[in-house]
Amino acid sequence: MKTELRKKPAARAAVSPTNVEPLDFLTADDKTWMLQKTAEKVYWS
Repeated sequence: MKTELRKKPAARAAVSPTNVEPLDFLTADDKTWMLQKTAEKVYWS
């Protein structure tokens, strides 16, 4: 079962201030999605 990639607006990353952790602008949903994609890459590699 293949899930289609969620397109994320690239602008959001650019707006985050430099004094903040890189992942602070991500929501919990975004982090979950990233973890899932990473797990899939590891699993299928």
